[in-house]
Amino acid sequence: MSHRRIRTGTGLALCVVLLTGAVVAADTGPPVEVLAIPAVDSGNQVAGDLAESTNCRETFEKNTGIAAFNWCYSDDGNIVMIEHSAGLEHVGNGTITEGWCVSANHVQRGVTYGSQANTNLETPTYPGINKVVHKTVDGDLQIEQKFRENYRNRRITVTMKVKNLSDEPLTNVYLARFIDADLSNTTGGDVWTSNSRSVSVSEPGSSQLDLVPRTTKYNANSLIYSSFLPDLDQDCYSAAADTTLEASASDRSMGVFYQLGTIFPGESKAVIFDYYIDI
Repeated sequence: MSHRRIRTGTGLALCVVLLTGAVVAADTGPPVEVLAIPAVDSGNQVAGDLAESTNCRETFEKNTGIAAFNWCYSDDGNIVMIEHSAGLEHVGNGTITEGWCVSANHVQRGVTYGSQANTNLETPTYPGINKVVHKTVDGDLQIEQKFRENYRNRRITVTMKVKNLSDEPLTNVYLARFIDADLSNTTGGDVWTSNSRSVSVSEPGSSQLDLVPRTTKYNANSLIYSSFLPDLDQDCYSAAADTTLEASASDRSMGVFYQLGTIFPGESKAVIFDYYIDI
């Protein structure tokens, strides 16, 4: 499998914002730069292989030194590097864990996050530029991820689309995305905060990463989890989490939990996740 590095122009800084929401019939928000990546790669995925969730399938690099902005996503569509000025890394420290899970009717249907990499999911396919597509092993759901970026706004965008492939309506469909953020090359010293509209992690005197639901199209929760590895059965369909101000002595994580409701046969629902990087 070929893994390509892409280098481009100017600009950068650091705070990472993960925004979700918005059903996407057409693209919304500021214009993004199209990434020139090979359209198809067959891959050699092995179900449950952690390496496929922590490798860099595609790497994007902009500038060097203080103006650097580098990131990548894995074969499973996990963002496993978010790096800015002079090599400050915010996800690829310690155990690399960023990803998602999907559930229906309070049953987890698929996960690719940390030790549960590519669980209950078929081998992903890559049907177009910057796309990673999974189907659940029960054949009921298809989950598509599409990656884009806007360097001027220091934004990484992941559009996730969930489609019902079954013959019956799927009820109580939830889609959650999690990140074990470890700011500025360390796994400690982070402060976690949450309210009804956002969740964030910061390192005093250094960086901040915010996760914010973008729209009110679907009900959403922004959550702090007591471990870097949430319970990816219960937490895939439960809004129960610690939402108080924390000075983290242990390794925590945060996520956005979206309630998509009922998805009818052949219907798709989509949400957008944005990482914004600033200082």
